[in-house]
Amino acid sequence: MLTDTSKILASCGKIDLVNECCRETCQNAISEAAKDLASVSNEFDAMGIRRMSDISTRVINDCKSIVLRWLASKLEPLRAKEALRGLANCNLNKGEPIMLHLIF
Repeated sequence: MLTDTSKILASCGKIDLVNECCRETCQNAISEAAKDLASVSNEFDAMGIRRMSDISTRVINDCKSIVLRWLASKLEPLRAKEALRGLANCNLNKGEPIMLHLIF
């Protein structure tokens, strides 16, 4: 992973379930890591120069699933369950699609 994994663990290892939905500390760390991971998808132009490809929302969402799986593998099972369910609840309250079903 290109991103600072210690930042994700610090932000999401022990999330404050009361404040996470407002402050989005863990969610922002996950989004940043997903964008970093998605940005690895580079293309070469006709001259062989590397350039960033347009990254679709679908690709970033797929990368978020990868980051969430990685996070779940690094946390104690009870802590992972608490963190991921807390994140899912934030998404439900915002009306956003839930991608955490891949982990539970």
